[in-house]
Amino acid sequence: MTIFLRFFSFMIRWVPRSCALIIGRFLGWLTDKLYFPRKKVCKINLDIAFGDKLTDREKKKIISKMYSNLGKNLMDFLRIPLITKENFSEFVTIKGEEHLLAAKKLGKGVLGITAHYGFWDIIPLYFAFKNFGANFITKAIRNPSLDKFWMEYRTYGGVNPIFKKNASRDIITILKNNESLGFVIDQNMNERSGVFVDFFSKKACTLDVVAKLSRNYGSPVLPMFCIRDENDLFTIEIGEPIPLEKGDTKEDIIIKSTRAYTRVLEERLKERPDHWIWLHKRWKTRPQGEEKIYK
Repeated sequence: MTIFLRFFSFMIRWVPRSCALIIGRFLGWLTDKLYFPRKKVCKINLDIAFGDKLTDREKKKIISKMYSNLGKNLMDFLRIPLITKENFSEFVTIKGEEHLLAAKKLGKGVLGITAHYGFWDIIPLYFAFKNFGANFITKAIRNPSLDKFWMEYRTYGGVNPIFKKNASRDIITILKNNESLGFVIDQNMNERSGVFVDFFSKKACTLDVVAKLSRNYGSPVLPMFCIRDENDLFTIEIGEPIPLEKGDTKEDIIIKSTRAYTRVLEERLKERPDHWIWLHKRWKTRPQGEEKIYK
């Protein structure tokens, strides 16, 4: 499979980007038509998020657009080695960089939060090209050869992956060196790694380490998202720092702050629901006593 992927990625880099994106849209369309099990998950998630505010037809349109965007994301991901410091601005516009520069001046590192939203994989590349210290938390794919192939693209340009297992020492070093560390906060967590906070008015077990690091080290937390426009160009939007919430206990501070981060993501999804991966079982972990959502 890896040999096929390497050949396919070579071909995608060889053809014009416009042609590659047509292939991506077709793959997205095909997946939309054939990938039935995850369609049910998408529908459940959209029902939780929007209820009767959207019709079934509108929800189906979001799912179709999501698959189209994912297909185009795959093509752009395979073409990442064609992006350089010199041509980066031809594809990507940056908004809110002043928030990042101000956060860097504090000297306590920067915690970036994002989601599997838009073309998220280009955000670390921006940090690498700007020499902001491009580090992101990830985990290895179980297939070693596929993981090697995947990481060749994800580490392009000097991006540094930090693997979840035994990451504590690396994280502390990164923050002490005033570098940036990125997290995706939209994945379902187990109760050892997350806390339950409202996400579209339903409890979702959410990564809590960002709030813990901000509390312990004073590192500012900045939301950042990459939007794909109608011309298939990108805008990375960096928001103002999200202040650490106050609370009577450490646990209270962590939960309230994690909820604040999640609220920012929620608002993004309301603006561009087609940009998110609704096929993920986001509400899988349930508080004790609650019934399973995905049966």
